[in-house]
Amino acid sequence: MPSIVEMLTPSVTWAQRKEHIMIYIHVTDCQNPSVTCDDKLVKFTGAGPNGEKYAVDLELFDEVDKESIVQNKTGRRIHLIIKKKDKTKSYWKSLLQGNPKVGWLKVDFNHWVDEDESDEDVGDGAGEFG
Repeated sequence: MPSIVEMLTPSVTWAQRKEHIMIYIHVTDCQNPSVTCDDKLVKFTGAGPNGEKYAVDLELFDEVDKESIVQNKTGRRIHLIIKKKDKTKSYWKSLLQGNPKVGWLKVDFNHWVDEDESDEDVGDGAGEFG
């Protein structure tokens, strides 16, 4: 009988700028991370250092430029920057479509910029990419 592997949902934080979103998937020492992106869906799978399996599907609030995804893996998280498809629209009110309340998703206020602030005042969020 095959064993059933339980997938864990990682903690996710996010922030945005006028032209792009930043997603942080928190899995310490992630092994074999895989990120795929479609127009309105980001999928992540990976494993923790002890073999625990992680997965999350993010049904995005609006469309993104799936070819623009940039990712960086650090010891503590996977950092994604994805350009919004329509840069003329206002800021997204939520990362996820339908604005669901889920315990594993939080706003990253350290990287957040309000609509009335300029991106130049706080940087573009790509500082971790060296």
